[in-house]
Amino acid sequence: MSKISVVINTYNEENNIANVIGSVEDWTDEIIVVDMHSSDRTATIALSMGAKVFLHENLGYADPARAFAIAKSSHDWILMLDADEMVPYELSKILKRIMESGDFDAVNIPWINYLFGKHIENTGWGGHQDKHIRFFKKGYVIADSRIHNFLHPIHTARVLDLKLDKNLGIVHFNYKDLNHFVEKMNRYTSIEASKLKSDDKIFLSRLIIVPLMEFFKRLLYRKGYKDGMYGFILSVFMMFYKFLSYAKAYENTMIKNFGNSDKTYKVIASEILKEYENQKV
Repeated sequence: MSKISVVINTYNEENNIANVIGSVEDWTDEIIVVDMHSSDRTATIALSMGAKVFLHENLGYADPARAFAIAKSSHDWILMLDADEMVPYELSKILKRIMESGDFDAVNIPWINYLFGKHIENTGWGGHQDKHIRFFKKGYVIADSRIHNFLHPIHTARVLDLKLDKNLGIVHFNYKDLNHFVEKMNRYTSIEASKLKSDDKIFLSRLIIVPLMEFFKRLLYRKGYKDGMYGFILSVFMMFYKFLSYAKAYENTMIKNFGNSDKTYKVIASEILKEYENQKV
């Protein structure tokens, strides 16, 4: 009979780790926590609840640690979660039935996203819009180390696309407030920028067109207007996310070609001080 390993990636998640483990400990067979050297009690709490804890280098985001987490698991089926996610009871029964049927190798699961304390049902975060393969048979899914690129099934995998039914999906307690969003956006866009290729000839158009397309995609095509003011705010934020990623990529190119601002400022400061020295002669 097949068994399930849960793998959870963490960094400073002492406020969440007990919830995510509590939502899976009664119906799965192994819990693996891969911690990126938390400075809080995340690892201690996980160990006290029976999880196996492994450490991974902190690269600023969880994706590079996912393949490592899968490799540490012992069982046929993998349920991959983050610490701010939970599996409702009804979903757990569905996932077990899917596994026991033998008809599928991976499941694409709806996400029930809460942002700023509100259930966001559109803007790209709705359960019918935001789905991820997080329950799968080992060997049928590849973990991509790129930021927010998640997991990809191999071409022979039999994937079940789980339909959103009565908001049945993995519950994700996403950004707590606007400050939390901005803090993560600053960190994530720096990582995104390091992956982007800079081309001066088309960079200005990217800085203008790509963010605007993102705004209208979120607000209109993804029906962000149905989420009210927060739908509008999220559309603007995601527009700025795209803008900031490309702006930082451009800045990286300028630093590579001409040096950073510290070098420029030192030259200017030296010239100003030299003027004073010349007056003493």
